Amino acid sequence: MKKFRIASLALILLLFVSLLPVSALAVYQPEIGAEAAMLVDAATGEVYFEKNADRTVQPASTTKLVTALLVAEAIDRGDISLSDMVTAYDDCQYNMDEESSNAGPVIEPGEELSVEQLLYCAMLASANEACNILAEYVSGSVSAFVEAMNARASELGCTGTHFTNTNGLEDAGHYTTASDFALLTREALRHPLVLQICDTLNYSVPATNRNDARALMNTNSLLNPDSEYYFEYAYGLKTGFFTAAGYCLVSAAEKDDMDVVCVLFGGRELGDQFADSLTLYHWLFENFTNQQVLSTTATIATIPVELGTSDSTGVRAESTVSAILPNDYDTTRIGYQYRLYHEAEGQTALTAPVNAGQVLGEITVVELDDSNQVVRTFGSSALVATASVDMSRMEYLRSQIKDLFQKPVVRRVITILIIALAVYILLIFFYYIQRIRHLRSLREAKRERARRLIEQEADWLDIPGDEPREPSIDYFGSDEPEPPPAEEKRFDSLGDDYFDSFFKS
Repeated sequence: MKKFRIASLALILLLFVSLLPVSALAVYQPEIGAEAAMLVDAATGEVYFEKNADRTVQPASTTKLVTALLVAEAIDRGDISLSDMVTAYDDCQYNMDEESSNAGPVIEPGEELSVEQLLYCAMLASANEACNILAEYVSGSVSAFVEAMNARASELGCTGTHFTNTNGLEDAGHYTTASDFALLTREALRHPLVLQICDTLNYSVPATNRNDARALMNTNSLLNPDSEYYFEYAYGLKTGFFTAAGYCLVSAAEKDDMDVVCVLFGGRELGDQFADSLTLYHWLFENFTNQQVLSTTATIATIPVELGTSDSTGVRAESTVSAILPNDYDTTRIGYQYRLYHEAEGQTALTAPVNAGQVLGEITVVELDDSNQVVRTFGSSALVATASVDMSRMEYLRSQIKDLFQKPVVRRVITILIIALAVYILLIFFYYIQRIRHLRSLREAKRERARRLIEQEADWLDIPGDEPREPSIDYFGSDEPEPPPAEEKRFDSLGDDYFDSFFKS
């Protein structure tokens, strides 16, 4: 009986689990001990995991990543160069105490190092004095450089960040958020120099005018093959710590075409920042894949073409769009929003010739919710023609003629010509009517003259015959006329012959 109950409960549990959404089973939310965290796509900023992302925290020495960003931008502008030799100014150890991390040994006032060597000291050994020296060299003073750091953060869209120093030493007014620092980190990664330095495990600084050679080692255990926290797919970026801030780590990792940035602040114990980062990386790479959401082979739309040897052409994406998605992602939620340039200009069709690969519009891939509202954007691509369409000479001539007749001037000229032709036809019509009337009047006149001549000739002729008789009287009221005398019939016959011969002549 007990076995039966256990089996029943197991079946009920399996049934309940089978009714859960698949995504709820596959993509669990990982547990980490950090106070705040963000796991985002390095290129797009797409968020895959967050914890207290907008909570204000102190970034500790991860601040040095922003210092390196501004130095790299100064190099790109040509304001300074990597090979520039810099002399440490007198107050280069400003805001440092005996426990502050330094270049080991600490850089002394008057010591000369190159910009490149100072960057390695700042990012690998977390040398606070190196940051101050670089700031003074780039901006003329540490305070001016800090102002530039705050301005750059605002430009990038940071709303919860404020810096008071170049190195992240404890200060109540020096703070940021995980979401803001993800923005700053993604911007820093756009500079190969920053990535190269932050991803270096060991670096040697030659002897200077004040100190012997320095052997620097990166404090990021994710990069150290001898560490228990080593992660072969990780690269960069910067660690940080002081008691109030906790253990911090900003890192990045790339695997299976997935490139992500992990920001962790407020780890409780030494090593937590590395363990939590590994937890997030393993969770992402095991449950997500980089999926293609837009291919370059699918025809997005068919566009009509005028004056061409073909009446249409297709459009396709010029480049693929991919997104990191859960392995069981519902692809029916993917939507496409595209715009064709000729339609935006009010045209209903393209005009030949059209070349294969010609850019005709743009497309954006989005995720839709159940009500077809856009939840997020995956990426965009240009739309190009799938095939060439040559111009048809016959269609072109036909179009030119049509366009010609559509011109107002030509239409006015044609109207005038039509009116002139109509007037001309009417004049001809009236002319022929008058001519017919004239000819008829001439014929009538000829006939009249002929009659007169016949009558005159009849008077001249002496035609024998009986004397005229009085008309007979029909006493019985007969309506039949009496037959004409023979002489009269003869005269009429003669007159008709003369009349006919006259007209024939």
